[in-house]
Amino acid sequence: MIRSKRAAPPVPGRHSPGPWNLVKMRSGVLSVDGPGPARHVRTVVCDVFCEPEQAANARLIAAAPDLLAAAAGLLGGGRATFARWAALRAAVRRARGGA
Repeated sequence: MIRSKRAAPPVPGRHSPGPWNLVKMRSGVLSVDGPGPARHVRTVVCDVFCEPEQAANARLIAAAPDLLAAAAGLLGGGRATFARWAALRAAVRRARGGA
């Protein structure tokens, strides 16, 4: 399972807050689940026979909250600090299947 390191704050009328987790069930189903009470937010990306592209799509979907937060941090008008660039690099690594 791939887990986000920090939770994004909820924004009314927007996407479900992160972290979103990539879950591979015993049946082979690959899904992206929301956290805690938002766990009902489950997107089944592929069933028993996942193609490599579907698995890559699932990783990208699961990393979306981190990617959005990192991009917003860089574009938010503040300084482009080392920590903000590091957050973006970590989110991109996660989207690509790295830890």
